[in-house]
Order: sequence, then C-alpha cells, then structure tokens
Amino acid sequence: MEVNWNMPKAKNMMYEQQLAHLPVASVEALKKRIIALDPIRWAYIIHNKDSHVAPHVHVILQFKNARHLTAVAKALGDKPQYLEQWKGNINNGYSYLIHATKDARDKYQYDPKDVVANFDFINLMEQVPKKVKKADDTDDAIIIINILDALDAGAITPAQARDQLTGSQYAKAKTRIKAVVEKRMERLGREWRKNMKEKKKSIKVIWIYGASGTGKTRAARNFAENQDRDWYFSGSSRDPFQEYSGQPIVIMDELRPTTFDYADLLRMLDPFATDAMAASRYYDKPLMADVIIVTTPYSPLDFYSEAKRYFSVNDKVDSYFQLARRISLVQRMTEDFIEAAFLDVAKKSFKIDPATKRPNPFSDKAIAVTPAKKSSWNLTLYDKLSTVTQKAKDVENQNNPPIENTEEALKKDSLNNKMLPSTPAKASDDNTQSKAD
Repeated sequence: MEVNWNMPKAKNMMYEQQLAHLPVASVEALKKRIIALDPIRWAYIIHNKDSHVAPHVHVILQFKNARHLTAVAKALGDKPQYLEQWKGNINNGYSYLIHATKDARDKYQYDPKDVVANFDFINLMEQVPKKVKKADDTDDAIIIINILDALDAGAITPAQARDQLTGSQYAKAKTRIKAVVEKRMERLGREWRKNMKEKKKSIKVIWIYGASGTGKTRAARNFAENQDRDWYFSGSSRDPFQEYSGQPIVIMDELRPTTFDYADLLRMLDPFATDAMAASRYYDKPLMADVIIVTTPYSPLDFYSEAKRYFSVNDKVDSYFQLARRISLVQRMTEDFIEAAFLDVAKKSFKIDPATKRPNPFSDKAIAVTPAKKSSWNLTLYDKLSTVTQKAKDVENQNNPPIENTEEALKKDSLNNKMLPSTPAKASDDNTQSKAD
C-alpha cells in the first residue's frame, strides 16, 4: 500500500477492526506491530460482548509526534479507513475502550482489567474524574482545569484547547491558557537548550527562493511532512509565531524583509544561539527548531539589500555576511529547474553548484503537466538536495579556517545523515545575487 502523504497527520488515533478481518493471524501478532510503531502510550481491548456486533478490537495509539494516518495503517498492515484521528481529550478515547463515556453509557460496560496497555490503565481510569461525566453535570471549573492540564502535558495544542471550550468558558480561561502555554514553553525551551548544548548540535537553515508559481512552499512542506516530526508553518504576516508551540521544524513562509527586524531575524537563524526567541505579537516564545526553512521571493543578498532600506542596519555589525553564514543551503527555484548554492567564504557570496540542477516537480507548470507525481516527490529531488553540503567551495577556499555552520559542521551532521560524494563538483558563479527570476 502506497502512503498518501496528503492525508492528515495526528498524534492520537483509534484503530478498529473485526477479529475475523485482522491483517495478522492473531491479536497477539497485532500487539507486536503496535509496539513496533513505538507510541508513547497504547491500549487495546477486545469487544466481544456488544449486542448485535461482531467481535472486534479497539486500539488507542498516542504518539509523541504527529504521524500520517496512512503510514500508521500501512505499518499495521490494514487500510486507512479503519484508522481515525482521535480529536479532543485523549482520556475520552481511553475511557471509550470500556464504554465509560457519555455516548457509550447504554453499551456493555467492560472491566478495565480487560484492557491491555503499556501503562497503568486502571489507575488512569481512577484518575479521570468519575470516568467521563456528562457535560451538563460538569461545571466550567472542572472542564477548564482538565483542559489546562492536558495543555500543560502536551496532549492538546492551544488551538485545540480553545476549540473545546464554549465562548463563556474561553472568556474565563483565556488568561490562564496564555499562562500555561508560557510555562510549558519555558520548560520545553530549557530542556531543548540543554539537549542541544550537550549534543553540540546546531540549527540548519534552508533558504528557498524563487518567483511566484515556482513551488517554494510546496517544496518546503514536502520536506517537512516527510521528516516524521512535528513542524510549524508561519502563515500569518501579522503574527507569524502566534500558534507556535515548540515544533522542531519551522517553515517561515513567504518571508519578507519587513516581517521581522533584521537583528531579530539574525538571532532566530543563528545556528548556535540556542536561546533564540521567536517574535510573537503578545510575547516572545522560545524557538526550539533545529531546522528552519525560509521561503521567499528574495535571494539572500537581495533580502539584505531590501532590509537595509526599511531598517537602520549597521553594515559593520549586522552585515550581509552575518545572514549568509547562517544559511546551510540555498535553493533557487525557477519554473523548470531547482539548483543549490553554497557559501564561498572567501568571497562572502553564494555559488551555484551545477551538479545539483534538477527538473522542478513543484512548480505550477510541472503540476499542471504531471499532477500524479506529487505523491513521489519525497522519494526524489528535494530529499537529495537537502543533504548536499558545502562541497562546492572553490579550491582557493580549501585552506581557509572553517567557520561555524559551514562545510565541516554540515558534513558531520547533514540533515538526513547521508554519505556525501567524495569529489566536489566545480561551482559556477552564482546569480543568486539578483532577485528571483
């Protein structure tokens, strides 16, 4: 079964299948496949006492990072229609396994001991306030507390927290939600900074530029969707990081020289500034991304030139080279081609590597001709380009002392840990110095 990368991703899922149609020989064999998926929590039960329903199994899967439903279904060996995203409080999902929810109170009530799980399921059921109370019996305070706790634990996002509250409840909880989000972000930020410093890891910045219709956003999304990690898309120019909640991959889509103050942008993109903050409208949030993808109509040099027009940029302090040295990979996109450019340290400019030139499958033009190739993008061009490093420097630069986030650092830690070709291709002069074609 081919994985459909256009299907949604989710952290929490429920799988249901009749015992007679299991994709494996037994429930025990299914359990092995569940464990192989490595969810942070899982639980299942066989429902064999329901009236007028064939015996079937219910499985709750809870992952640390969002997964494609089709990918999980494939790993289980079944079709995607038997797997669905569990929306709302995950405890309701676990409660449903024994029919301890409002909608299932008329069904057979299973014993919590019947549930097989990788955690103390019985204790969880005891901790859920009176299992799942009917909504009209639960006052606003308890609802808000449960949602705030779920938000602090990372079980739901701020957007999901808002969606689960009525208007009056949200009015009561708005300030508290903000406080919980700040507290959680501070805690996660400390843990992330400690981990980055201990492992001596640096941030990777991919700069994708080109004219409208060349597929910059599609290329960025394609990369992010196939990393099997959470990612954040900054789609609002008014407050780009409004919904950011610590995702390790960030796409700064359609970045303009006026989106952030130039000095702030340098701090966010600094590969070794693990205490960087993401500028948000109401408060600055710790930026915990080790991969940042920028899409923009501007080459790095044109971006800097435009920024100078709007901000009082000190050339001697916040120079163009300060931006250039932060970028791991520049990817230029036209309607027909994609090619990569790397930093020439001596000349402080980017050079196109002719060996990286490939047809562009992401552009509007390409999609209009071959839309069926969308599902195989991740297997071809972009994944390869994203692992290319600064092998294309001129021979004259080989004796220069390395700077942070350049050739040697990237070779040691390329994005997908792939081996690099041993012979560098000859680099041509870069016309990335002019605005997108």
